[in-house]
Amino acid sequence: MSCYKETTGFYWVLVFIICSCGTTNTGIPEAIYNPQILSKNQLDPHATIFPFENEKLALQDIRNNSNRFLSLNGVWKFHYADNPDMTIDDFYKSDFNTDELPDITVPGNWEAQGFGTPYYLDEEYPFEPNPPYTPLDNPIGSYKRKFQLPEGWLENGRIILQFGSVRSAMYLWVNGQEVGFAKGSKTPIEFDITPYVKTGSNDLSVKVYRWSDGSYLEGQDTWRISGIEREVFIYSVPEVQVFDVFAKTTLDSIYANGLLDLEVTIKNHQKKVTAINLEMTLLDKNKKVLWTDHRT
Repeated sequence: MSCYKETTGFYWVLVFIICSCGTTNTGIPEAIYNPQILSKNQLDPHATIFPFENEKLALQDIRNNSNRFLSLNGVWKFHYADNPDMTIDDFYKSDFNTDELPDITVPGNWEAQGFGTPYYLDEEYPFEPNPPYTPLDNPIGSYKRKFQLPEGWLENGRIILQFGSVRSAMYLWVNGQEVGFAKGSKTPIEFDITPYVKTGSNDLSVKVYRWSDGSYLEGQDTWRISGIEREVFIYSVPEVQVFDVFAKTTLDSIYANGLLDLEVTIKNHQKKVTAINLEMTLLDKNKKVLWTDHRT
């Protein structure tokens, strides 16, 4: 806004600058509070499916019996910080010494294990709302552990890391290299970590932010708790894999006959493969074959 006053032959100009400055999250990465940034390098979601080596194991449906499955549940090293200024900058590095850090059990909420404060609220927020920004005192949990990648996994396919649920947002490093970012608690998160791992010992680091812009969707009757809430595991998929299955069915009025519309998504990581044969079999609850089909 500007104004002026006429004097003897001169004009005095007064200029006023009015700034409207929104609150920003200084020290907190933009991805945490920007609704336009949902993930980085996260794999697309798909149906719950596991690539067993053969039909016998698939019918058992016990992942622990598969040589393609490696659980990462159990004891991890952990560092809790009340705000970003209190985190350890080089925590993600492979040679970081965790001997003095406390243990935490994964899966599990960190508040239930003595870190931070759990809140039980109805529609209220546990912080002063200013969407989409989070409070500057945004607690961070840093998780770290080693794992052994079995012989042959890298030669036989891709290596996928799954987090069953992380609340509220997470960054991931493998062997000191940043892999990706994701947010969206209560949903599985997967990353292809093939380029980052090696056969034998590997280092895994996760930084979890308690609050994100997604926390504004949780103004309901619930516990406000945080951390790696569900199982974590690594699994190997073949170079040509069934990535997703969508089964749509109909029934007639007497519930006796119906149509099965099956949509199967194939991922071909091995570009030299040009022809793929797909066999589909439908079983009843007693594992009796009801229908089979073959497509190329």
